[in-house]
Amino acid sequence: MEIPANSTTQDLVSVETYNFDTEEEKNKFLGLFEVLEHLSFPFLASLTIKSEDVKTICVEHENFSGNTVELFIQKQIMLKEAIDEQKLLDFASQGALTLAFLHKHELIHGQISPLNLSITEDDTLRF
Repeated sequence: MEIPANSTTQDLVSVETYNFDTEEEKNKFLGLFEVLEHLSFPFLASLTIKSEDVKTICVEHENFSGNTVELFIQKQIMLKEAIDEQKLLDFASQGALTLAFLHKHELIHGQISPLNLSITEDDTLRF
């Protein structure tokens, strides 16, 4: 499986295409994505899943204008400003609540990093 084969950004939606070696492998991941598509939690980006062909899935998800935790940290370093303690605690608690929610549904987020955690305009963390 290639993750992702390509990625495009259009306004408020990003699209990632996943290519699989076999239809069986695709169907395994399609089941996981379909579970995620129907979950709702304040700090999870919404997903829409589209099956392109027997070996391809397209995943549309909310796009937050590239405002990631990584960019937030870099900006604070560049401006030589300390990160607001309350904001840091808010992000940490939002992250912990989201992980607890995913684990409650027997899901594991396999790629947590400052690059793939987004910050919305109202300073809310999104996975």
